[in-house]
Amino acid sequence: MSPTAAVTDWVHTVVVGFGLCPFAAHPLRNGQVAFLEIDAPDIPTAFEMAMTQVQSFLAQEPGLGFRIEDLGFRETEGEEGRGKKEEVEKKKEEEGGELVRPGARHELTGRPSGGGEEGLRTQDSGFRETEVKEEEGRKKKEDESSVHRMSPGRSEGSSDVSRPAAPETTLLVFSRTLRDFPTFLDFVATLEDVLAETGADQLVQLAHFHPQYQFADLSFKDAANRTNRAPYPVVQLLRVAGVARAIEHYPDVEAIPERNIQRMREVFREEE
Repeated sequence: MSPTAAVTDWVHTVVVGFGLCPFAAHPLRNGQVAFLEIDAPDIPTAFEMAMTQVQSFLAQEPGLGFRIEDLGFRETEGEEGRGKKEEVEKKKEEEGGELVRPGARHELTGRPSGGGEEGLRTQDSGFRETEVKEEEGRKKKEDESSVHRMSPGRSEGSSDVSRPAAPETTLLVFSRTLRDFPTFLDFVATLEDVLAETGADQLVQLAHFHPQYQFADLSFKDAANRTNRAPYPVVQLLRVAGVARAIEHYPDVEAIPERNIQRMREVFREEE
């Protein structure tokens, strides 16, 4: 099963199947969810490719006409204005090849998050069913949304599969990098820094999922971690306006995370 197929199946069977996100089913049915594989060999390349997709996502913002150059790497503004790509490459060299920020913190709690046990297999995260799905069912699910693979040096327009003109959300699936959870958290934090510095965080927000996801102050085997565990590292791009519309009439949005945690603990009680 390809990385995008595995994540597509996870969205259908876990996110929608268990009702973890009450807003996911509608855009999925309407073909407004894009799945894009980031086939990067290293972290700096993965960062550059992810930023390209953020730019593309913003360029498709309905009714906005956002210019891609408005979010470009500015490498001509002196020392203070060096591009984030150079910063990421420097961090990688300093950390001996790993983009790790000491004391990385969980985005929801602000508390340090541990990486947990390394080498976690997809099946250890409770997604065994993704490996035994019938081929026909997998193809149907892929056809309902847009699946695309991006490799270094390959333009997005060269894909044989068309993406929606303006997807409501895009899931970036990192197939070859970011398997270490603390490294992944640092990568996401760097992306968020770029969005904040450019003001793009007013238009797009990020969600993230990982095979080793571990909430602060929870053990690695706590079933509650399954709410954010995907078969591959995933960064989700969401339109701020779309999120606002989705939650406008939904009662008690704040209760969703705790409800999901309880649901996972009930379903996977044996791991607690």
